[in-house]
Parts: sequence; structure tokens; C-alpha cells
Amino acid sequence: MFAQLRQFIRQIQAGEKLDLPYIMQGANPGAPLAAKVDWAASLVEWIRSPGDQKSPTVRVRFILQLLERQPEWKSRSALVLRSLLRDTRHVRLYTEVGLPSQPTFTSEFRRRLFNVFVPHYEDPENLVGVQEKIFYQIDDATWVANLPEDLLKDVVQWLRTGLPPGEELVPGWRAQVLDAMRILSARSLAIAYREDVALRAPEFATANHPLSQLHDRLGVLRGQVLAGHRCTAEFENLRQDLAESRRFLQAVRSHLEQFGVSVDLVFQMDRIRNDLVRLSRLMTLLETDLSGREVLPVAHGLWFELLRGQERDSDFNAILRKNFGILSRKIVERTGHTGEHYITHNRKEYYHMLILAGGGGALTAVTAFLKYLFPTESWPLFFEFLFQAANYSLSFLLMHFVGFKLATKQPSMTAAALAGRLKDDDSDNDREFVDEIARISRSQFAAVLGNILFVIPVAYAINAVYIATTQHNFLSAPKAFYFLGSIHPLFSATILFASLTGLLLWLSSMIAGWVENASVYGRLPDILRTHPLMVWIFGEKRTARIAESYIENISGVVSSISLGVLLAATPVFGKFFGIPLNAHHVTLSTGAATYSMSALGWSNVPWETYLWTGLGIMIIALLNFGVSFMMALMIALRARDLSPQRVKAIFRQAGRRLLRSPGEFFLPKSK
Repeated sequence: MFAQLRQFIRQIQAGEKLDLPYIMQGANPGAPLAAKVDWAASLVEWIRSPGDQKSPTVRVRFILQLLERQPEWKSRSALVLRSLLRDTRHVRLYTEVGLPSQPTFTSEFRRRLFNVFVPHYEDPENLVGVQEKIFYQIDDATWVANLPEDLLKDVVQWLRTGLPPGEELVPGWRAQVLDAMRILSARSLAIAYREDVALRAPEFATANHPLSQLHDRLGVLRGQVLAGHRCTAEFENLRQDLAESRRFLQAVRSHLEQFGVSVDLVFQMDRIRNDLVRLSRLMTLLETDLSGREVLPVAHGLWFELLRGQERDSDFNAILRKNFGILSRKIVERTGHTGEHYITHNRKEYYHMLILAGGGGALTAVTAFLKYLFPTESWPLFFEFLFQAANYSLSFLLMHFVGFKLATKQPSMTAAALAGRLKDDDSDNDREFVDEIARISRSQFAAVLGNILFVIPVAYAINAVYIATTQHNFLSAPKAFYFLGSIHPLFSATILFASLTGLLLWLSSMIAGWVENASVYGRLPDILRTHPLMVWIFGEKRTARIAESYIENISGVVSSISLGVLLAATPVFGKFFGIPLNAHHVTLSTGAATYSMSALGWSNVPWETYLWTGLGIMIIALLNFGVSFMMALMIALRARDLSPQRVKAIFRQAGRRLLRSPGEFFLPKSK
């Protein structure tokens, strides 16, 4: 959308479209450089002609045929176009177009966003400004790439009109290419010497760093090329340095995979990679020319890359997708690592999960009791939020440290773990992957079953104790009727609220993954382990255990607190804006439904109420789990760049397995 907005602004700047004879008559070699740029823009606008059925290739051929009949137009237009190449500086075109030019991610993002809405000044004496003024359409790179080689040769001959046979079309272009290569290598070397980068590739010493060697060789190459040497051996050495530099990048990336990642560090690594790719393109262009081979195909490919890079420069969404993709993957991996603990593999683990989930259900009955114990509806919104957030968060934290399981926290984490088992280039593990889906389904069913089977009797027992103590039910009849009506599957917003809760469950897992990644990236466990005050207070061994416990528990603690805060904030947020908003959590809703049934009297409740309440709780469960699982799985698969077609095929296979053998998706295997 933003690229189209920028294109629209450019079209307004371009002005009216002119006829070709009028354009050719207006070619003035003596005009100022800015006027020549405007003339060239009018000519390319005629070639482009989006409303015409003729392709740009056909129109370029027509221009060449016309110029053969009009020698004066041909000579004057060639002088104008040559001056655009001769009287402008090329270095910025090679070192900035299509490459992040700002030192940080935020400044680069801000620059791209600013350029969408505010047309920046195009310096007519710089080839960057010339290209941006002339080639501003989104699909310019496409039609330029489709120009055939024979037509490009004819265009070059047109540009050479009036030149002696031995004279170069652009004198001094090799020096500008060499300067650009040196700038690219220096920029990459400066990033490689940053402390946060160097620490992640300690095997590459500063003294003989491949990027340092590359930069030094380019300095030597510049002198030899300008002296007229072919430099065959030097180019071979440069290729080896480029290969070593790519190995350095791979070493840094492998460290990121192991020790956490940040958006800025990913951005810096992307800058080095893109600079090396551009440097390699320029080196190929230079080597092809010095070896006497045909340079036009290489120059054509470089021109296409520069035009495509110009498109990317105007798309700030691209930089978000690229840099946050790796961060998303690392967060997903951290979340998936936690999710491994929720997957059962045999009958013993299945029943163990059932017992732990039972403990979670019993504790949730207490949480639901505390939720309705005090009339928080009449409290100020802040204190209502504070009480409910503390109630939920402390309950979830207690579950975490005791080892109890809450079924709704599992889907987003197990989905991330599931995506981690799937490789896009490996179709041999499809059966094992479907087996993993079945294991996750069994584990999830055990957790749900344990939560519900224990929350109901514990809530019933709490209500009985409350009656014995106070001589009346925990909930009043109006409150009981209100709650049962609020989870009715047809006459309430149960579907919306349950889906929203699934989104909150997923969001809490992502927050936990982000905090764990940030902790690992910031080396907080190492900081804790070596902090002098910690060592002085607790001693070295106990401090080491604290640091180890921190990284083991940080994800669970953060997910518990964030989920509690999100569940408590949702209805308070709705009240603040006058919106009837709520969060329907299956285990909490089951506990509240038990208190409501007890208040109305189990024998006095019509069977229709039991039916609709049970159906409402089933819908809440499905949406809590389904939305959370699918959101986590979608983000995990996208972060890993896995093929959607392959994923769909595997899940169709899992669906066929479910129809053929449904029991293995719900109950443990005998062996």
C-alpha cells in the first residue's frame, strides 16, 4: 500500500505525458543537468505508457527506428543521455540503493517511512537522484529485466552516437566502482569490529579478520586496475576473502541460534550480507571488463538489481518482515522448548499429566472462588484490575512452581514445539510428524480432562464448606443465573470471548518467549552467576544454582504473570470504554459454573440448562485451545519459512489418521 502511495506522488510530480516527436525535439545537450533529467524522465514515461497495449520493448524498438530516420534527434538525444552518466557521481548508487544506509534498525525504518510520505530531494548531480527521478514505477525493474540483449546492444550504440571507436562511454567508471567496493568493505568491517558482533565469532581474530583482508586487498586492487593490469590472481584472492567473510557471518548466525538474538544485531548482520552481495556483483562486473569478455549482460543484471533495490527501499514493510522474522523464530524456539515438557510419550507420562492437570484444576477452583469472593464490580477499576491480576497471576505462579498443569497454557507452546520438528526439505519424517500430532492431542486431552475432572468436585467441596460456615451458598441466585447465561452458546458472546481468550493465551506465550530470548541474549544468567554482590551474599555454588534456576523458570514465571494480567485487564478495559468485554477461560468457567449450579441447587436446575452449559464449556474449550494453537503454529511455521502446501498435506494426512484411528489422539497407547 505504501509503495503505491509513493508511486502516486511520483506520478503527480512527473506531470503530463508528452508525444514522442515532441520529446525528441526537446532534447537539448546545452540545458542544465536537472532539465536533462526531466527530459529523460519524459522519454521513459513514454516508453512505459501503462495505458498502451504495446510493451516497453516494442516502444524502445520504435524509438530506435525513428532515430534512424532522424539523425539530428539521435545525436542530440545521445548527448543528453550520455551526460546523465558522465556528469553524475555513481558511488552512492552502488553503495546505498537497495542496501540499508542507516546505522541502526530504528533509523533505517524511520528513513523509509519518512520517504513514503515526504518526497526527498533528488540531487541531479548524483546518479541515485537521476534513477529515482526517472524510474519510479513499481514494475520498472520488471520491464527493464525483460529487454533482450540485442536491443540493449542497439541502445548502447545509440548512446555512443558521435563517439570515437576507442573512447569509453563513461570515462572513469572503473575508479567509481572500485571506490564503491572499498566503501562497502569498510562499512562491513566496521560492523564486524563491534563488540556485540565480535563476541559472537571469537574464532575470527581482529588481526587477520577476513573482512580486514578483503578491505586491504581492494586498496591494492584499485592501484593495479587504474595502472592497467588485468589482476587475475587478485580477483581469485578476493573471492577467497569473500568466502571467508561469509563463513564469519555463518559463525555469528550460529551463535545467535544458540545464545539469543536482537533485532538490531540481525539488522547489522543483514547489512554485512547485503554489502558483500553487492561487492561481489561489482567485482564480477569489473573482472568481466578487465578480462575482455562481454560486459553488457553483467551490467544489465546489476541495473536490474539496483532498480529492484530501489523498490525495496520504498517498502518499509520489507525491513520489518525480514528483521522480525528471525526474532520471531527465536521467540518461537524458546516457546517450543518450554512446550516439550507438555508432550507425553507413553502411558506412564500420560497418567502423570492427568494427575498434574488435576492439581491445576483443583487450584483453579480456589482461584474462581477468590474471583467471586469480593464484590470487585463496585470497586474502582484500578483496584478491581489489581486484585484480579494478583489472584490469577499468583495462582498460575503457584501451579508453575508446584508442577501442576493448566491445559490452556499448553496449545501455544506445544504448537511451537510441533513446528520445530518439521523441516521443509525433508519429507521422510511425515509419519513421525503425524505421530507427534497424535502425542500432542493425547497430552492436551489429558490436561483438559484432569483440569475439568478436578475443578468440579473441588469447587463443589468449597461451596459445601462455605455453606457450613456461613449458612448460605457461595454465589447468590441472581449471580448464578447471570453467569450461566453469560456462557450460553447461542444467546451470549461466548464465541467471541472464548476466541479472545485464546488470543490472550497465545500472546502470553509469546511474551514469555521474548523475555527468555532477551535474558539469554543479555547473558543475564552469566551476570547473576558472576555478580560480586550475589556471590558475597549467597556464595558461588548457591549463586550458580540461582542463575540456573532463573533460566529454567523465567519463561513459566513470565507466562503466568502475563496471562494473569491479560485475563484481568480484558473486562476492566471493556468497562473503561463502556464495552461489554470479558475473557472466557475454560477451567475458570467450569469452576464458576459449578458454583452457580450449587447455588441454584443441582436438583432444581432444568436439564436444558445442563445441556447448554456443557455445550458452552465445550465451545470455550475448543476456541481457547484452537485459537491459541493455530496462532502459535501459524507464527512458528512462518518464522521457519515452511511451505504452506507441505504443511497442509501433512495435516490432511493427520486428519485421515484421526478418522481411521481416533483413539490414539485421546488415549495413551498400551506400549
